[in-house]
Amino acid sequence: MSAKLMELTRRGRLEIDGAAEILGVTPRTLYDWRAKGYGPKSVKYAGKLWYTAEDCYRFIADIEAATAKGSGL
Repeated sequence: MSAKLMELTRRGRLEIDGAAEILGVTPRTLYDWRAKGYGPKSVKYAGKLWYTAEDCYRFIADIEAATAKGSGL
């Protein structure tokens, strides 16, 4: 994780590049997801999309829970 991303994450907010890095997708994918009502919660402010690391990790956990298979043993 880059130093800039670590600092923004500590402050609780991420621009689209940081959120994309956490999620392992491109910023374009996040724009597309938002247009379709999919993906982690985002807020548009001052012409930029903002995310929180918590919402990004929650989104990943929700996807894992929805797609998990097996007994876990």
